[in-house]
Amino acid sequence: MKTTESPVRAARVRLGMSRAAFGAALERSYGAVAAVESGYSPALPPTWEPGLTKLGISYDELAAAYGAWRGASASSIAG
Repeated sequence: MKTTESPVRAARVRLGMSRAAFGAALERSYGAVAAVESGYSPALPPTWEPGLTKLGISYDELAAAYGAWRGASASSIAG
């Protein structure tokens, strides 16, 4: 069980965007957004950087937060 909300989901919600709208802004699919929000991607996809920048989100900061969140989530599942 994940202990905290995905930082990607948190960023999307802060912007007031649906997964579909967020995906469109990133030029990615709803499914891609859902997969990353759920932690199925080992890292934040680098292809998201231009779209995140346009939305005013630092790719590097979000990627670091995502990595930390995913690592903590894996630890809680394994533990």
